[in-house]
Amino acid sequence: MKSSYYQANNFKSNLLCSIFIFLIFTSCADSIVTECEVNTGISPTLQLSKFSNIQAEIFEPNCTTSGCHSGSNPAANLDLTNVNSSYAGLVNISSTLQGGALRVKPGDSQNSYLVNVLNGTGVLDMPLGGALLDQSLVDSISVWIDNGAQNN
Repeated sequence: MKSSYYQANNFKSNLLCSIFIFLIFTSCADSIVTECEVNTGISPTLQLSKFSNIQAEIFEPNCTTSGCHSGSNPAANLDLTNVNSSYAGLVNISSTLQGGALRVKPGDSQNSYLVNVLNGTGVLDMPLGGALLDQSLVDSISVWIDNGAQNN
């Protein structure tokens, strides 16, 4: 008689525990954030692996509005005001700050000076005098470079 009593109590305990765990997970499901839901302030449909989107969403609002990489005498002779001047001034162009380094070495973000300055590991940190860009933005530039740094 005792064993059936303990079995019944054990069953009830297991059932209650299972229900409790189920309720915890189902009630939290709406607050779980996946990597696709992280808000970077950029439209979720934006393809930052395209250079034109990198230009519009990263370079223009962060590099040209301060006057650093725009105007008649842009810093490091790097004009980032539009897609054409940005691409021409970045891809396969030697860095003026670190001899022997290319600003963007297609297919190799680890050895592209642009990524180093945006990560804070270059001679200077960019944006100069400001907070580093969100890592997801730098990662987007790295993906673009690793994919061949296409002018798209």
